[in-house]
Amino acid sequence: MKSQKDIVLLVDDNPTNLGVLYNTLVQQGYKILVAQDGESALCQIKQRKPDLILLDVMMPGLDGFETCRRIKQNESTEDIPVLFMTSLADTENKVKGFEVGAVDYITKPIQAAEVLARVKTHLSIRRLQQNLEEKNGHILSQNAEIQAQRDTVMETNTLLERALRDLTTAQERMVHSEKMATIGQLVAGLAHEINNPLGVIQSAMNFIKQAVDKTEMAIDLENDRQELNELLSIHQAGVERIRKIVLSLLEFSHADKQEPEKVSLHDELDQVIMALNNEFADRICLLKNYGRIPLVDAYPGKLNQAFFHILRNAIQAIPERGKITVTTHFDGEAVLISFKDSGVGIHEDHLNKIFDPFFTTRDVGEGMGLGLSMCYAVIRSHGGDILVESEQGNGCEISIFLPASTSQLSAQTPPIELRSERLVS
Repeated sequence: MKSQKDIVLLVDDNPTNLGVLYNTLVQQGYKILVAQDGESALCQIKQRKPDLILLDVMMPGLDGFETCRRIKQNESTEDIPVLFMTSLADTENKVKGFEVGAVDYITKPIQAAEVLARVKTHLSIRRLQQNLEEKNGHILSQNAEIQAQRDTVMETNTLLERALRDLTTAQERMVHSEKMATIGQLVAGLAHEINNPLGVIQSAMNFIKQAVDKTEMAIDLENDRQELNELLSIHQAGVERIRKIVLSLLEFSHADKQEPEKVSLHDELDQVIMALNNEFADRICLLKNYGRIPLVDAYPGKLNQAFFHILRNAIQAIPERGKITVTTHFDGEAVLISFKDSGVGIHEDHLNKIFDPFFTTRDVGEGMGLGLSMCYAVIRSHGGDILVESEQGNGCEISIFLPASTSQLSAQTPPIELRSERLVS
């Protein structure tokens, strides 16, 4: 039996045909509406929308074709399937019926089995269409929701990209500030280093001036010749030292070269040690344990900044007197550069944070915590790695691994232990 929701409208001006159709369909459980002309049919449809219409073609007043045309012109009823009932079997009338919107024909005289078969078929088709439309509507609704979510995601991505750009700009400014602070510390140290030989030169020049004054007074210079020669030698040594310090500064900076080059790590380490000489000259013994290593492809200016921060941290980790060992080694694939100090070490809770940007254990105003973060970024950008081993109270060792440029080894430098002031002599 069919559900009562299936409503069929019968439109025919012949009461006998209406009776036969009514009895046939009611027995199958359909809800039946009846009209005897086109106008009555349109009024019935306004009051209650049927699921299917059986419509006679030949009726007084509005015939079936015009009634069907008006049904299909109405947006609220255009989807109702209309089956024409007619004894007109010619092709012209059938085509006209399909043109005004009918979906099928039932030929008179009415055969009950044929009517039931066609009604069932077209009601099934309509239900399928309704289900499809409902699913399409659901899909459209989901698509609209997905599009709204996509728009939200795109807007969020835009905000995130803007925030990332702002963060990158802020980080670049902070790194620049850290770099400027490093340069200031380096300049202060070098100023102190240059000031010492300048003092010696000034003293020597004063003596030479006095000797010249004696010459003008016709005093024999033979008695002062030996001392004068010694002072001239000191003068030359002082000038040479200043020249080395200036060259060291130039080599340290490398003018931010844009392209990598083959670099001798021993030369770069020596430049950094010389630049920091003033900070550990009177209290720290530095051991250079250089092995046979090949050249590496690197940006020397950036690499020196990394070495500078690591070595300076090692110096600052030794509160009084201590020892720092700089070791180089080649294992056949990578070059190892190790900085080991006898300082206070790093607390285990801080080991996994020391390379994080802005992490610092120093007092406010003494550092922004970007030094080791920059070191990590520099080493990783060179295809290398950096590891830290430390135990609080027992010093720290930072190891850098860099890929070698070639298999050709640099000349071996024997292990030496020097006081810092002799490293730049």
